[in-house]
Amino acid sequence: MPRSPNYSPPTLLQMREALSRTLRDPGGSVFGTDTLNDFVAEGLMSMSGYRPIEHGETVVFDPAVPGDMQAVEPASLSSVWQVVVRDDANPTAMNQALILPYTGPDQSAMQVGWDFHSGRLYLGRWAANQMDAWAQHIGAPLSLVMYGYRDRHLPTDDAEVLDLEDGTDQLCLTRECRALGFQLLNNDRALYQQWLAATNNTDVSPTQIQGMLGSALNDVERQRKRSAILRRTPTVGPQYL
Repeated sequence: MPRSPNYSPPTLLQMREALSRTLRDPGGSVFGTDTLNDFVAEGLMSMSGYRPIEHGETVVFDPAVPGDMQAVEPASLSSVWQVVVRDDANPTAMNQALILPYTGPDQSAMQVGWDFHSGRLYLGRWAANQMDAWAQHIGAPLSLVMYGYRDRHLPTDDAEVLDLEDGTDQLCLTRECRALGFQLLNNDRALYQQWLAATNNTDVSPTQIQGMLGSALNDVERQRKRSAILRRTPTVGPQYL
């Protein structure tokens, strides 16, 4: 999912300032820097589940180099939906790329195509043998391209731009963090008393805080349903491109 050309994501510092206003703590005297950073990190991790980012990763398959290529560990992918073997040495050749078939749960990954489990891509014997024969035939390494989804990067510096793709992402993150803030106020009476005094919210009763939390949680749930991204389905049969 490419970043929207008309959208500029905020930095971690800018997001904290916005969250302070959302939580009715514009001076930042109640929700500290570490707490708000934790809210942002948890919100991004939650979004990785229902708004994952499409991503691709390429590794080189060279039968001349010793090593077991039947198990590949992508550095950044959390799930995979398509695996393509590509002959980059001959970009104009016929059948320049092969989409490897996905192995269903009722088939053996060691006999047919590929499977992705616990962060590792497993290639069946058929797939590995096809790649080995192809690479030896052309006399050059092949590219194994994995298309899938990655988790969102967690910020570590105030000046770091958040891993958000568009305004919907930012709205989701804001609502996730707002719910976390009201949840903390509802569960921590000492913090709630501090929030009352520091933000001049003395008219907000514990019952009202519970209502604000319930409303924030409902907003999160509605936003998740409206903005969830459906993941692509793996290709079952082999295809030449």
